[in-house]
Amino acid sequence: MARSAVQALTEWQDDDIVVFFEQTILAVYRNEPHKYHVETDNFEGRVRIEESFASECAGAGVVDNINVRFGFRSLKSGELAIGAFVPDLNRMSDTHKKRWQGFIVREEQLNTGHDSRWKMWTDRYLLGSWTVENGPRYRLRDTILTINALTLEVVEQALFEIHDNASRAIP
Repeated sequence: MARSAVQALTEWQDDDIVVFFEQTILAVYRNEPHKYHVETDNFEGRVRIEESFASECAGAGVVDNINVRFGFRSLKSGELAIGAFVPDLNRMSDTHKKRWQGFIVREEQLNTGHDSRWKMWTDRYLLGSWTVENGPRYRLRDTILTINALTLEVVEQALFEIHDNASRAIP
């Protein structure tokens, strides 16, 4: 069987670009917000270690590293999977690699029809397109920051207090 650049396997290989996982892997990290930061938007997301926890681990001599970018892709079942960037997966600590192995999605589970979310992610991150619009979370945060900058300038008081609640999952 010929290998493709984007493939779902029982184990990812160094020459893969993206490997697909059930998005339920994100729940593992969302359940420990003091350790990990999960941010999602319409078509993309990222899982990374919180800086305070990384410092704590380093001080204790523990290796815990995760900083994975991913995009959303539809499955034939109608659910969403995440396609994670293999170079990011390869940089994860071994404990994270083992954890992610149990959530791999097989290639035949992927929807082969048009998937606008997945197309936006691949266009931006794999093909380097500058024309892909940011998702709603980014646009909302950017608008609030602009409003706050204007109100700070005019009345010396920010209108909004910003709490970027990453636990609010989009999509």
